[in-house]
Amino acid sequence: MPHTARPKSNDLGFTLIELMIVVAIVAVLATVALPGLQNQIARAQATAGLAEVRALIAPYEELIMRDQGPTELAALGIEANGMEAITTRCELLMTPPDPNTAAGALRCTLRGHPLVSGRYVELIRDGQSGRWRCVTSVGDELAPGGCEVLAS
Repeated sequence: MPHTARPKSNDLGFTLIELMIVVAIVAVLATVALPGLQNQIARAQATAGLAEVRALIAPYEELIMRDQGPTELAALGIEANGMEAITTRCELLMTPPDPNTAAGALRCTLRGHPLVSGRYVELIRDGQSGRWRCVTSVGDELAPGGCEVLAS
């Protein structure tokens, strides 16, 4: 009968010290990576809020061009209660265009991550040029690209 080699009992699995080293390495990596991940989540939510208000620019402009400046958000094609609406990312607020200058604003008060919740992203329309400018109260590191950070 041929002799089969049996594995030694020492050769099976990992030692306790090896497992502890792996757990320690994972803990250090998580400690370093977690704050950066939290900032990226908050920035993504601020950018999503900006996207929600940017989507309202075209219908807002269309109504201005027809001399029917929007008087409530429902005129822009979203379900709303007058000048306010709530979405997943925002509490939307509209400042109707001024009848004389056509200046107005669309604001998203952010909901979600604690780093941005309660802060806002706002698009302000210049009545003379018709240009929109973005301002925000979130910090520099979390602000969507192209938005001016205002002191909150």
